[in-house]
Amino acid sequence: MPNGIMTNITRYNNYLFQTDCFKNYSTTETAEEIQQRIQNELNLVYDTYYGWLALPLASIALIITIIFIISIFRAIRQHRVSRKSYVLLLNRSIGDLLVCTVAIFNGIYVLLEDDVNRDIVQAVDSFFAASYWAAMVSYVSLSLLKLYAVARPFDYRRNVNMKRCIHLMIISWIIFAFIAVFSLSFMALVKIGFLREWSGCRTETCLRPMFRIRNFFTVSVYLFTIICFLLTEDLLAPFISGIEMMREKFSDIDFHFGN
Repeated sequence: MPNGIMTNITRYNNYLFQTDCFKNYSTTETAEEIQQRIQNELNLVYDTYYGWLALPLASIALIITIIFIISIFRAIRQHRVSRKSYVLLLNRSIGDLLVCTVAIFNGIYVLLEDDVNRDIVQAVDSFFAASYWAAMVSYVSLSLLKLYAVARPFDYRRNVNMKRCIHLMIISWIIFAFIAVFSLSFMALVKIGFLREWSGCRTETCLRPMFRIRNFFTVSVYLFTIICFLLTEDLLAPFISGIEMMREKFSDIDFHFGN
């Protein structure tokens, strides 16, 4: 299939089938002209969403992330914060740094390239998704550790140590490598000729299901993290309300003594 061919949806016996085939246009345009027009439309989409919109935001995020990493590193070295939590924050920030770098690289490529190769964009996006997962593991770990610390404070102090936090960091980058290899392997099975013939994989049968599975797990893990933080807040609510009541009580005592 030529690069940049748009998806066609065909109706057959009231069922919709999505394919990567040319639509049978009734037009005087030649096949080359149609392909070039579609490529121009594709370039416009990439320039807009991967270039002009993403590049400034990714650049600003990169600067903020670098400042944040430097601040966390200094706080950890000076022992001003809990190392167990902040080392996971540092690991998450490194994942964010990689995400911003990949987004900037993609944005520069689509703006400089006249005919954007969507296979290259998808390959770079695989590293973007993998970097996101590396950061997401730290988010999930932080949410679970905070929930564990609130629900079982004595067990938390006994069982959670710096060594185990470092193990979580290592796991996050193992998942990064797995997601990158997983995505790139499916792309290779579809895009490389002899692998496509050997596996019988097509975009419709292999690549799209892979993206759907990966995106499903991404959304699921994100929702799981939010649920953990909400549970932590729910468990903390009685303690916070008790502290507020004590503050009000002591403020009344101070007021009476003042009188």
